[in-house]
Amino acid sequence: MKHKTYIPLHGHSTYSQGDGVARISDIVERTKEIGANAVGLSEHGNMSSFFKFYKECIENDVKPIIGCELYLNDLYYSDNEQFLEIRQKEKDKTKKAIADNYHQIAYCKNYKGVQNLIHLTNIGFENFYRKPLVSTELLFEKLDNNNIVTTGCLQSVFNRLIVSGKENEALALIKKFYDKFGEDFYLEIIINQLDEQKKCNNFYKKVYEKTGIKPVFATDYHYVDKNDWFIQYLLYVIKGRKSVREYPDSDWFYDVRDLYIKTADEVYALAQKYQVDEDFLNIAIKSTFEIRDKVDIELPLYPDNFPKFNEIEEYSKNQFLEKLNKKWDEKVENELIPSDKLEEYKERLKYEMKVINDKGFIDYFLILDDLLNNFVYKCGGATGAGRGSAPGSLVLFVLDITKIDPIKHSLIFDRFMNPARIDPADIDLDIDSKTQKETENYLKEKYGKNKVCHIANFGKFGAKTAIKDLCRIFELDFNLSNRLTSYFNDLKSVVQIEGELHKAETIASKKNEIDLLKFIEENRSLFTNVGNKFVGMVRQTGRHASGILLSNKTLDRSDIPLLKLKGELVTGVQEGGYEREVAELGYCKL
Repeated sequence: MKHKTYIPLHGHSTYSQGDGVARISDIVERTKEIGANAVGLSEHGNMSSFFKFYKECIENDVKPIIGCELYLNDLYYSDNEQFLEIRQKEKDKTKKAIADNYHQIAYCKNYKGVQNLIHLTNIGFENFYRKPLVSTELLFEKLDNNNIVTTGCLQSVFNRLIVSGKENEALALIKKFYDKFGEDFYLEIIINQLDEQKKCNNFYKKVYEKTGIKPVFATDYHYVDKNDWFIQYLLYVIKGRKSVREYPDSDWFYDVRDLYIKTADEVYALAQKYQVDEDFLNIAIKSTFEIRDKVDIELPLYPDNFPKFNEIEEYSKNQFLEKLNKKWDEKVENELIPSDKLEEYKERLKYEMKVINDKGFIDYFLILDDLLNNFVYKCGGATGAGRGSAPGSLVLFVLDITKIDPIKHSLIFDRFMNPARIDPADIDLDIDSKTQKETENYLKEKYGKNKVCHIANFGKFGAKTAIKDLCRIFELDFNLSNRLTSYFNDLKSVVQIEGELHKAETIASKKNEIDLLKFIEENRSLFTNVGNKFVGMVRQTGRHASGILLSNKTLDRSDIPLLKLKGELVTGVQEGGYEREVAELGYCKL
């Protein structure tokens, strides 16, 4: 009997940069449209979207199935010298293939499984060669019964063996994985027009019949709607800095152009078209629900991943009080605290200290105090007087972390920190740019090079960048496109293009710019129907201007995903603007 729906597994959002073009909100919305109550997401090599995906799913009563499509390369780990020799010098494609990367799908059943997969991907970014690389040995070491593994797509080692006729080797590898993961290992069935995929599906049917290892249906979605293959194609044109004339879609290497989240009826129709046995497909679809039922992920919000200034908590408290008393005496002696208001200041200090202690932020304040008073000020660096809510703290003023007396200026401490606020306090130090790099080096020397990294920033397509890129790749008039986008709002990145076009038309009408009005009208469909698909998608990854992560563990063992950017490890999640992921995951941002 046919299933009315299924759970979409093996998918990519816009955080599979340059390849996936599905916004996370659209993935969740489409999942509900097809009648499903869970969905899987497995980015290429990274876990950058896992927290956004989790929150979006939970908010919409959809169960998140967090995963990753890993890059496996055993040769990189077993013989790095040979790997580099082949990759850099070998011209023969057949010989070069032994150094190829393979794709490997893995999912998380629970929070421990998420931690396992993050740790594994972080090792991959520490061993980066064009892609974050892990090995089969590491996969077996880091993943366990808290994870689910499948045979993946045509680029997996399983399917490459099957396609090349090495079925006995493929069967031996399947047995090896089944011995490790047992009932949490599945034979992945994907339906498309490729002969290689048909060969793999037929082989897995025989394996299932012989061994009982279950198949599971996977969509391998890269976008949400049927016609969005064109958006994926245009993204490749944009990234390749070409035009659609120079790189027509007929030359595009993607043969499969239906990588969207299909309805169950569309899946069955496709199966009939490409001769996939319906009974076998029913079993594979049933496995999608089985995986859903195995998964129960609950991510803690604001766990304590802050570094400790001292291993012994009592020692930190005593040290902090000593520093505070010493600085207090200096402030009183230098008449920076009014002698006629000492009791008022003492009461305020007492209250603040209780809140800081109760919320477990003494180590954080010690870290800031040490950084500024033992390094920045000593080497001649400068900081701002205090920005945001931090100047509301008398403790920070006494410690010289801020320069503003909150009582004198009637500033409220509870805006900065209070017993009801669950997110950690955030203090903008505003260290001068010359001292910033030296500051980062100081942190690495003091806490360990492998515990400190920059925070990433994901630049997204806004209305302006989407229109500029479309005008470039479709070779539209440069001057008119520049004039059009000059009327767009620079500050709002995620805004529908229709509103910006209306604003531009209003300005152009007042200026009697007939040529621009004609340009907008002629290209309106392109700008709105295509352009809006890009708005909110990740365009590039950069570094936060001055945000640094200080981890309580080495980065490879931390529970925060990593990326590699220009040879340097950065966080795989964002902090800034509307994004507070570093803080929400419980980590210290400086």
